[in-house]
Amino acid sequence: LFRSKTQLGAAMKTMFKSGAAALFLCMASAAGAQGLPQGWTLSDGGTGGIATAVADLPPSEGQQFAFIDNTGATDLSVTGVAGATTGSALLSSVFSVDTARTLSLDLNFLTNDGEDFPDFAVVQLIDATTMANVATLYTANTTCDVCRAVPAIGGPGDVSAGVSLNPGAAYFDGQFAGLLGGIPYGPGKWVSGTGGATGWVTTSYDLAPGSYQLAFFVGNVADPGLESALAIDNIRTDAGLIEGFEMAPPVPEPGAWSLLLGGLALLLGKRFVGGGPRAHRGVTA
Repeated sequence: LFRSKTQLGAAMKTMFKSGAAALFLCMASAAGAQGLPQGWTLSDGGTGGIATAVADLPPSEGQQFAFIDNTGATDLSVTGVAGATTGSALLSSVFSVDTARTLSLDLNFLTNDGEDFPDFAVVQLIDATTMANVATLYTANTTCDVCRAVPAIGGPGDVSAGVSLNPGAAYFDGQFAGLLGGIPYGPGKWVSGTGGATGWVTTSYDLAPGSYQLAFFVGNVADPGLESALAIDNIRTDAGLIEGFEMAPPVPEPGAWSLLLGGLALLLGKRFVGGGPRAHRGVTA
């Protein structure tokens, strides 16, 4: 993935070409959503936002977390992941360290997809001056019915040397999760197997002094049907918090409406056994 700084720099310019992209598109949900932190940019055509706790998906710290999903229209073929089509990308603000530090962040991958449609997530650490890829911090995909999701089996490959994951492997839990961005996840996935969320995985990497950014990608492979998302929280070094996404709290929808949507989502989750139409499951307000 992004084997040269020229390739990565060109991809970033393509995906983040619109400054207005920070005014991201996000479907209303029981979790609510609002603007990203200052300096963070969602890709042109991407989908994502800020959310509070939903079923099977509490923040890893604080009251809120960020997310992106693969319902976006950003062209992710530039990532080099085989068969990648569309999705969303998110670029953090620049952060700097003046001495050696350990960077850590928490990530949680969710899906309704699987079998021959391996949706994927990738997180990369980037040199903010050169836009060169420093390390691949996290990879995930939807793989087969009950395979490991993190780190990915097959595309987009493994994490870089020196990256530590805790836990070292993660699997979808087969539970209903959401609504996140208006979308229910799990308990099943396309055709058969377990969907839902992997739970929070902490990725850590030792930084040399310098300035950095984080790039997050969630995309489709082969076709855009069915959803996957990446939740992001608690970005920090051993010196303290970098970003916890604790903005002014989003406004949730009325509780009765949330319960109604949650019940509908549980019913929808059953249709994945044995296949069915590869259509998005988003529930609009």
